[in-house]
Amino acid sequence: MTWIDENFGERYLDAANDYEKVTAFWNTYNPNPIDLLNSRQYWALRTQLFDLLDSCKKLDIDAFNKIHKGDPYYFIGISSFLMDDYQTAVYFFDAAVTEDRNAGAEPKNSPTPSTKFLMLEGEIGGQTAKPLTAIAKAKVERALEYYQSNVSKTTDTPSLDLDKIRNNFIYYALTANEKPGLRTLATVFITYLIEWDFRKDHFEYGVKQGSSEPFFSHLFRGCLLFESLLKQKPGDSPKGTNLGNVLTEKEIRTSLRIGLIRMGAFTLSDVYRELNEVTSPVAIDQVIQVTYMARNTLGHNLGWDSCIAHEQYQKLYFIISAACLHVIACLWKQDEL
Repeated sequence: MTWIDENFGERYLDAANDYEKVTAFWNTYNPNPIDLLNSRQYWALRTQLFDLLDSCKKLDIDAFNKIHKGDPYYFIGISSFLMDDYQTAVYFFDAAVTEDRNAGAEPKNSPTPSTKFLMLEGEIGGQTAKPLTAIAKAKVERALEYYQSNVSKTTDTPSLDLDKIRNNFIYYALTANEKPGLRTLATVFITYLIEWDFRKDHFEYGVKQGSSEPFFSHLFRGCLLFESLLKQKPGDSPKGTNLGNVLTEKEIRTSLRIGLIRMGAFTLSDVYRELNEVTSPVAIDQVIQVTYMARNTLGHNLGWDSCIAHEQYQKLYFIISAACLHVIACLWKQDEL
């Protein structure tokens, strides 16, 4: 890399051993991230950062493991988001959170730009990615509005708002050091809710035949998130090892305020027929039924001859989102954390 000068190695090792020198090091060798973002050179910025990290790693792996890498990870997240590569984006925002937490940051008491993104704090300043955080927040709020306004629930169903999602689910996932897998649930939650707008626009180009892989894969991630939220809820884990078994457990059904779900082998046509029965407001039992059917259908076969239509994709996206939010409302409660 031509912009790495003769002092690079010395400055790198100094920064690895002295946290106070880290910011100056990254500013020196990643000098113009905002300019590249403003000129829409997202690929150039991300490539520059990957090359910089690769140079550091090759020079001294021990120093690479020690140096705080939150700055490059954060800007890789921003550039990836702006290239519509949401999974990579949120992965690196989360990686920046790890760096910040290792340096003593705490998402509530000492938030950093990376924790603000994962906590969906798009209304708070002090973050280069504030417009992107606001977008992520808006997508979650849209799904929450559907859940609150379009899903019929029992009167004793626990209420859910954005603060409860942040505190009972996301914050818990970010700070549960003994359960690092919960971080994946938080990142999948965000990427699933962001990605639909990008995918739905593809329908407007008139693609009628051929692969439905992007849409099926996206929906399946939401279904798997629903199952994972059930299995990894705070407190005692369900006894069942698959989604059908979990949903037959009396304690789970009582907590979710649902009746028995129809089990069995379903086809994609069965899912579409069930969708045709969905009217607003949709009963929470039907939300769970559709999500269960979609999970088992898409989880066992992606090669369905029936393509997915725009309306079907939209309905499934919001129904699966509602199923996930219902689990968070009923099973991820503050008094159980």
